[in-house]
Amino acid sequence: MKKFHSAFSLIELSIVILIIGILIAGVTQGSRLASQMRLRTASAQTQSSPISSIADLTLWLESTSKNSFDNQVTEDTIGIPAWYDINPQKTEKYNATQTTTNKQAKYSANAINGLPAVKFDGTDDDFSLGNFSADSNVSMFFVIKPTTSHVEGLIDSSPGVEYTLRNYCESGCSNDGQFSWWNSGTAPAVTLGLTALTPAIIYIQTTFDAEISPARTLTYYQNGTLISNIIDTTIGPVNWSSPRIGSINNTLVFYDGFVGEIVIFSHALKTEERNSVTAYLGKKWGIKTN
Repeated sequence: MKKFHSAFSLIELSIVILIIGILIAGVTQGSRLASQMRLRTASAQTQSSPISSIADLTLWLESTSKNSFDNQVTEDTIGIPAWYDINPQKTEKYNATQTTTNKQAKYSANAINGLPAVKFDGTDDDFSLGNFSADSNVSMFFVIKPTTSHVEGLIDSSPGVEYTLRNYCESGCSNDGQFSWWNSGTAPAVTLGLTALTPAIIYIQTTFDAEISPARTLTYYQNGTLISNIIDTTIGPVNWSSPRIGSINNTLVFYDGFVGEIVIFSHALKTEERNSVTAYLGKKWGIKTN
């Protein structure tokens, strides 16, 4: 009887192990299916977003669409040589590129509320936008999840060009980083109120009115809430030339964190346009907006 009972126990143990294996496989498969469903939903939201119908769309980088990366860029830690512009309004694309392998930002499959994003290491990762240019009035959306609250190097225009917009401050910055007009390091700046590892939608708008002094306005929204609106009458139009994503000057400072989406228009958006894009980004990326 003891031998029979022992054999029966081994059979029971084998069955239990088999059941556990099936359960684990089911959970893994279920997680994979849920991830794929989130990705399909996000891709569908991208296709039906209001962005395509708003005039003067200049650049649209996004990390959930099949057309955003080369086919092999689908797994974690894979370097990204090109982040493709999906702007449907123009045949000439402003693709973000990095040919140096060890300076390539990495694909991260589960980065911002279950969706993939591009991970910058804060050391040397960045992209060039090549022949990208924009006029004096610019509206920009960024979906980001910074690794630290010190957010700098997110975007910068070509070095040596006066009156450019950049996410950097040479001295006296708070530990949140700043967006500022670059005018020998003295231009007014908007301080970012970001929290480490917390996803956010930030909106930066610059406008120039030659009839008012002249006057340039730098406006900043976070998750749909107005944070700052600075008017400066000491500088002229902002110039954009060959900006970089992820670094200042490709040498001064590098962004540390994730980027899910970048949308740039070459005009100041109307309130309803800004609200519609903010609502789309909030729903897609699971970020609460006002």
